[in-house]
Amino acid sequence: MLFKSVVPTVDIPGLDLPRFLLGGAKKAAPSSDTIAYHDLGTKKSVTFRDLEDINHQVASGLANHLHIKHGDIVAIFASNNVYYASLFLGILSAGAVCCTLSSTLRELEFAYQMADSGAKAVFVDVAHLPIVRRALEQGALKIPAEHVIVIDSDYCGSEQFTRLPQVLSTQSYQPLCINSKWESARTLAVVIYSSGTTGLPKGVMLSHYNFIGHLVTQGATFQYFEAQSLLEGTAPSLELTTTPPMRILAILPFSHIYGLTALITNSIASGKSQYILNNYSIDGLLTAIHEHKIESALVVPSIIGQIAKHRNLDTYDLSSLRVIGCGASHLPASLHETITKSLPVTIGSGYGMSETCSGITLMTKFKCVSGSVGFLHPGMEAKIVDSQNKRCLGYGQEGELCVRGDVIMLGYLNRVEETRKTIDDDGFLHTGDIGYISESNHVFITDRLKELIKYKGLQVPPTELEGILAEHPLVVDAGVIGVEDHERGTEVPKAYVTLRDPSSSKALRKKVARDLIEWVASRVAPHKRLRGGVEIVSAIARNQSGKILRTELRAKHLAQHGSKL
Repeated sequence: MLFKSVVPTVDIPGLDLPRFLLGGAKKAAPSSDTIAYHDLGTKKSVTFRDLEDINHQVASGLANHLHIKHGDIVAIFASNNVYYASLFLGILSAGAVCCTLSSTLRELEFAYQMADSGAKAVFVDVAHLPIVRRALEQGALKIPAEHVIVIDSDYCGSEQFTRLPQVLSTQSYQPLCINSKWESARTLAVVIYSSGTTGLPKGVMLSHYNFIGHLVTQGATFQYFEAQSLLEGTAPSLELTTTPPMRILAILPFSHIYGLTALITNSIASGKSQYILNNYSIDGLLTAIHEHKIESALVVPSIIGQIAKHRNLDTYDLSSLRVIGCGASHLPASLHETITKSLPVTIGSGYGMSETCSGITLMTKFKCVSGSVGFLHPGMEAKIVDSQNKRCLGYGQEGELCVRGDVIMLGYLNRVEETRKTIDDDGFLHTGDIGYISESNHVFITDRLKELIKYKGLQVPPTELEGILAEHPLVVDAGVIGVEDHERGTEVPKAYVTLRDPSSSKALRKKVARDLIEWVASRVAPHKRLRGGVEIVSAIARNQSGKILRTELRAKHLAQHGSKL
């Protein structure tokens, strides 16, 4: 059975992303002097006029000074900052491809993604410069030092690197100009790293049309829901439904597909003002809403849990807050109900992945069903496939969710076979997620086929951690699973390992377990740390072909610890 959206299909323009976004901003922003991005920590701001000017200066500098050509890949390796969007747009305007690298990467991870993508240059902030410097010194990073561009305006360090003002240029350049759907759909815009359904991180290739398609279809879904709510008399008020939130709190990393679409591409086109909050804390978030009259915040489920359980919530004036967007991982029905009782807000939740250029479903107050991720965006088609016999299923039947539409990735960079395994001959992307679609067309996600662990919405490949553990001189074998941490409100990685000396004393095994946690922490991004601990066992359960039986490891954990960590 083929499932389609309840929202009427909309037309997607065939343009390049910079012109589409900046053209939208000119129509939607109150004025060119409206703040586009403001950093609550540094107090720096850029207006929409600045955004466009810096975009062109970056593009000119890349073309004229660094000789970046159309199709070359340029990376950004930085925390959220007021220049990030301009750098992103400038790379695309120059006809290049932007690779957004997570700011949590360590040296080896950073060097791997730079090499795998073939990036010719990288924009980096001062905080992450030591990682880049060490990667260069170790020979792991294969670009000239002058192609490392430090974006902090006050940087005055080593002359081997290039400062952003040295790149900015007003010389003429040949900007990217796309005027057809065919070209827009086939021109690569972004490479963003994802673990996909299995294995090590892979570069997801997303086109200009993918991003424009996501923006247009998500916007059409919101508008359709608002119109239907008004017709049915279920909208809270005409003012709330016709006046979109314009002051947004930016917590999500811009490098992640959720942040990249919600806080950069969609935000610019809608003329919204982003207030950047780095160094997250729950009280910092609530204070920002209180002091800056924030109207919308985009978060992950664990943050909603922190808001709902905050003991002093009444001490903050949150009356300006109208919408909380939630994504990256599943929002439990109980948490959805708790937060809506605590605050008079609309919760917008959904489902998506890097391979679908962010969200492809949306749930708001329109026919809201707790636990559902909402309705398919217009133009999206889905099928539910039995994971055993590959038979297509019907309403209410649980299987793997497969989706097709204009936002589906072009494929994995330089991985034809991986792409073939993920996108079938009919163009359906096999998500690796288990779910079902009800007769009311609500989509539900119930489990995951894939083995990825999701820590606060960030992906943690167990095979990567197992490989690192196997490098330790005392470890013979290792198996990693995700276990629920109810205090943090998320999954956390836990490792089972066997040691070379099985006769080690209990005290020594405890010390080795602690050492292994630190061993892994020193080699991976923070979200990949073994927060679930390390347990030493006599053997790792495997099948005849050698594959780890993670279901047995999970059963072992539950037998010992129940549902609590």
